[in-house]
Amino acid sequence: MADFTALLSSIVQVASTGVTLAGTLRDAGDALANVEKRLRGIDRDIDFTSRALAQLGAHLEDPEVQDAVSADTVRVTRDAAAGCAAIFTETESIVAKIRETGSTGKEPYHIREAKMDVLRANLGRVEGNLELLNGVLVHGRQMSSG
Repeated sequence: MADFTALLSSIVQVASTGVTLAGTLRDAGDALANVEKRLRGIDRDIDFTSRALAQLGAHLEDPEVQDAVSADTVRVTRDAAAGCAAIFTETESIVAKIRETGSTGKEPYHIREAKMDVLRANLGRVEGNLELLNGVLVHGRQMSSG
């Protein structure tokens, strides 16, 4: 049970960070006209990922689900939450740089684009993993109830 308590706490914290970050990105995109459209659009992806993570946490709060999931599922969920946290941290550092300098820095445009592409790809991968985990938990709950 202690494993689930720490995991749920981590999920709630990361999901909350993501929701806050999505709002920060929307505000930064609105405030800075020269920020790339790609950065402004990532707020929706982060918001979606945060909601998927929160939904996963809600499923894991169910004692029946806790009894049914394997240690591997807990490990994968912990890894997914850590992946979200890493992506959110990297995105926050980009936003901090934008607020400080008014742009994404002195890096050439193609490097900035590559960084954004990597962030988006990583975020997409984590979103897919979260949705898969949610689906597995829902299916498992349905199978166990009848």
